[in-house]
Amino acid sequence: MNQLPEHDPRPDLWARIEADLIHEDRLDRLLSQLPEHDPGDVWAQLEMRVQQGESGAAGETPVRRIGRSVATRWVAAASLAGLLAGWFWWQNLPKPDERITVAWSTETTVTTRQHPDQTAADAHFMTFVEQHCRQEVAACSRPEVKELKGRLDDLNDRKVKIEEKLSVFGNDPALVQAQIKIENERAEVAKQLVRELRI
Repeated sequence: MNQLPEHDPRPDLWARIEADLIHEDRLDRLLSQLPEHDPGDVWAQLEMRVQQGESGAAGETPVRRIGRSVATRWVAAASLAGLLAGWFWWQNLPKPDERITVAWSTETTVTTRQHPDQTAADAHFMTFVEQHCRQEVAACSRPEVKELKGRLDDLNDRKVKIEEKLSVFGNDPALVQAQIKIENERAEVAKQLVRELRI
């Protein structure tokens, strides 16, 4: 999880989301305010009117019939124009930016080889410290030396734990880097300890 890339959102992201929500609310409100009509028996009435128009209904002049057909055409045209305007408005609502981001990373593996004499060198160093402390008791009882020995013991414990994890997980790059860091710290603390003991 720690190796996944992190992305910062665009600064105007929340404003765009809020605008989208406002448009949706406005559209819902407008749709709920539209009038509802029950078609009832519209087809039966239309069929009756068509039959009356063909037979020339009493009291209806050709001018009236033409006026009715023109009005019907205007209503149909207005309805079609309203539908087209609504569709155009819906298509032009601001849409959130959709972006596909491709991310990749290159993993490097570092292999460390345990030198066969590394543990021997550690043992030799610890033998040197113990012998020197037996001979120079006053030097080993100084607070600086005690602090350095404590730090070295702590680093040795951390080294053992890292080596256990490496034996379980293999050469994981994060573990190998941690191992290198601990080894460098151990070497530095060992140098300081030798300097303090020789003072």
